[in-house]
Amino acid sequence: MDLVEEIYKVASSFPKNEEYGFAGQMKRAAISIPSNIGKGAARKSKKEFIQFLYFVSGSASQIDTQLELAYRLGYLPVAKNLTSIAS
Repeated sequence: MDLVEEIYKVASSFPKNEEYGFAGQMKRAAISIPSNIGKGAARKSKKEFIQFLYFVSGSASQIDTQLELAYRLGYLPVAKNLTSIAS
């Protein structure tokens, strides 16, 4: 949940024209992480839960890439990665 909050803060600083594009995509990817953990935990088998954790891994990688791109585009003053946001 902390990651989602931080991504929302970061995305809110992006230019207004990115509100429904780049910033929106980052927010959706962030929200999908706790959502997929919750959905996976509610499944009946360990195998299904693990499948949802793979989705989580993909979303985390997507956010990491998006943060790097935001930095390169000048939307972030410093490079951020998931480790620095999560801590």
